[in-house]
Amino acid sequence: MKMKIAMALIVVGASHVVQAEEWREPDYPLRGWYAGADLGGWRFKDQLTSISVTGFTYSPFLGYRVNRYVAVEGAYVGGDASTSVNGVDLSLHANIAEGSLIGSLPLTGYAGLYARAGVAKWWSTSSISTPAFSVSADDHGANGVYGAGVYEEFDEVASRIEWTRANIHGARVNRIAVAAYWRF
Repeated sequence: MKMKIAMALIVVGASHVVQAEEWREPDYPLRGWYAGADLGGWRFKDQLTSISVTGFTYSPFLGYRVNRYVAVEGAYVGGDASTSVNGVDLSLHANIAEGSLIGSLPLTGYAGLYARAGVAKWWSTSSISTPAFSVSADDHGANGVYGAGVYEEFDEVASRIEWTRANIHGARVNRIAVAAYWRF
């Protein structure tokens, strides 16, 4: 008797799960172009000296969603970071062109998790100054970038929160940003 009740509960529960998934399926296209912008902050931490420089970032981006699970995205990231250590001012201005492949894991029809892997081409100007002198240097390079985040979609508009990381010349660069984007 207990086995029959358990089987009936499993069948009823499974049918409700199937109906719920059909109900949650979004009514907008699951592929196509999107564009948006984000605001956030980043921290550059030198592994040799343990000095951290923090600051503000912004990023416009353009992407193409191949399907519900895969997208490609290009972005420009710009920002400044600064700190002061024992009367020495350190500052950094960076420009980054980034291309990424994004893999999504939908948890519902409208929200889910995603991961990013790509390459970032960057240009930076760093400066060190004290009351007695000031020195600045330009640098550039290309490095890999990876990250993860969560997203939620509302018809044509969507939002996301994201963490990304890159390792540049022995420094770890961590960035956290909040974004809004539109499908067209």
